[in-house]
Amino acid sequence: MACRNANCLLNAATLLGPLVIVFVVLGFATDHWTETDVDRTKLSTFERDLSNSNADFARILHTRHRGILRECYPKDSALFLKTAQNVVGGDCFYIEFEDASDREVSSEYTRRMHLMRGVLALYVLGVIAAITTFVMGIILCLAKNCHLAHAVAICSCFGALFILAAIVLFHAQEYVEANKDGEAGETMFQNTWSKTLLQATDSSLGYSYALAWVGFVLAILDGLLYLLVSRAMRLRDLSDDYSSITSSSGDRKPVIPDYAYDGSQVYDNHAMKFNTHLPTPLYVEGYPPGIMQTIPAVPALTYGNSVYKMAPSDYSRDA
Repeated sequence: MACRNANCLLNAATLLGPLVIVFVVLGFATDHWTETDVDRTKLSTFERDLSNSNADFARILHTRHRGILRECYPKDSALFLKTAQNVVGGDCFYIEFEDASDREVSSEYTRRMHLMRGVLALYVLGVIAAITTFVMGIILCLAKNCHLAHAVAICSCFGALFILAAIVLFHAQEYVEANKDGEAGETMFQNTWSKTLLQATDSSLGYSYALAWVGFVLAILDGLLYLLVSRAMRLRDLSDDYSSITSSSGDRKPVIPDYAYDGSQVYDNHAMKFNTHLPTPLYVEGYPPGIMQTIPAVPALTYGNSVYKMAPSDYSRDA
């Protein structure tokens, strides 16, 4: 059975919220956006010796994986970690988001730094939006308000856009590192690498990158579900309004026929629907003008496809 009513859609959207948070947070917290494999057998003897003595240069000479916040190395294959400074957890380094203050840097270094900051800022906004969407969804389960549902949908879609923008900037950062020229000593730029290092290095995207994409898709899906929830709640509110109007007339339920006219213009059911201020007098189509019953301005309700004869004091079906 299709899930079309407001409660069913709301339950689905609310249950999807934690999944969005899980995938988005895992994409942020894990350090496998890129996987870089270095075949050290292809390195020159000088590079292999340097990789164990010079910690700064050694970071590009070893197999590694990098996330938004950290760059990590296998503990059993990176001897330089024992002497390197600012090591976190024994095998990782935090990504630097500030310009070097002790030396001049190139414009491409500054551009790369801005891109990295943009990735961090946008992804954090995406995480905040995902959490906010879930909290607002819980409130929506209690409030059942169509306007709130619309706001939750917008929040979820904005969160997805933040994640997508972060991924786009991440690719821009990768492009700058691979194709732009850095100054000597800026080892993050591949133009500063030797030919043997370029041949020995193989980079690919990791599972953290895939987790971010899954989080983006789920956030978009969650936003669409909340839009459907908003629409379903809106229609339900309209239905409740009409029910309250008809209940005020007692047990007799006013009916509007499929076709009627006011003496000069024919009104079909579509024109009369949702119109509580119909012209008076209004007549049922199919009766001679001399014996037509005057129809008052009544709420628009249609049952089946039959034509009904209506009078101000007696609503009854014409046989």
